[in-house]
Amino acid sequence: MVLGAIQRAEGQATPANIAADLELRSSNLAQVLGELNQRGLIKRAPDAADKRKVRLSLTDDGIALVRETRAKRDAWLSQAMKACLSAEEQAQLLAAGELIRRLALATQSTAKGDE
Repeated sequence: MVLGAIQRAEGQATPANIAADLELRSSNLAQVLGELNQRGLIKRAPDAADKRKVRLSLTDDGIALVRETRAKRDAWLSQAMKACLSAEEQAQLLAAGELIRRLALATQSTAKGDE
């Protein structure tokens, strides 16, 4: 989840906004970030404008892990849909997913505008 949140932040990730996004305590996130850093999945760099802040980004290995995890999730979902849902239900679920995506994007835009 942390890797995905860093990727979604598109270069704007800081420990504070990742903790807020995922509703984690900063101490818990610090431990996770340390582990991800040790595994070579994230990079930390000083913010260009404010050297007290740290920006987080994914390494090539981090990007590959996010892609692999998402591909596995998508394959599972596709298989489960085919096994449990009719063609009509599959279409309804896909349509609902698009609506949820649009709501999430609208929520993100609203939250960014509030800053």
